Amino acid sequence: MRRILVAAVLAFCALSAPCGAEELRFLAPGQPDLADLLPAPPPPGSARERAELAELLALQKSRTPEMAAAAVLDARETPERFLAVLGPMARTERLPLTMALLRAAAEDEYLAIAAVKETWARRRPFLVEPALHPCVPPPQSNSYPSRHNAYGMLMAEILGRMVPERRAALFARARDYGDNRMVAGVHYRSDTEGGRIAGILIAGRLFANPAFLARFQAARAELRAVLGR
Repeated sequence: MRRILVAAVLAFCALSAPCGAEELRFLAPGQPDLADLLPAPPPPGSARERAELAELLALQKSRTPEMAAAAVLDARETPERFLAVLGPMARTERLPLTMALLRAAAEDEYLAIAAVKETWARRRPFLVEPALHPCVPPPQSNSYPSRHNAYGMLMAEILGRMVPERRAALFARARDYGDNRMVAGVHYRSDTEGGRIAGILIAGRLFANPAFLARFQAARAELRAVLGR
């Protein structure tokens, strides 16, 4: 599969600038500067943080086996978690250009979120509240903002522009996907909100990039042809 994706992307590069693996990055390092654009998380020990911890404890108490299973599945940051919204025809092996675009966008998102996580260095809620017991492997990174929520909103925004008739369903899926990080006990409410803002900000920067737009148009045509729309 990896060889197929690489071959497809290299073939498509004839439509734009000369291509190398590094050119699947669309945003410059440190862009967007989320530290300047996002609100700061609640201070440690603040009333808001205590309220958010109480919310997580309540979610843990009401967490059913089915909810935990869904949180485990949504711990994976893969386009397949969102392509399913588009129906059974949207299979990864039929979408080399779409998959390459989504994965490249996710790499930009990952780096932007990693940088800003270091800025605030917020501790995960289960490290602050010993009574919290995550139902997924405890992440080692800082807590704010939620990368999963940024990823979900980014996938919804890209796919929603490709298939606007499924846009509402894609964003509903992104919200559920992100909420499952609170169900899992690994993110605060403010992490979730910050991640969602970050995802939309990153999407906006990508859609302002001509190289991204060129590949987006090709991927959109591919996806809609596969869907028969």
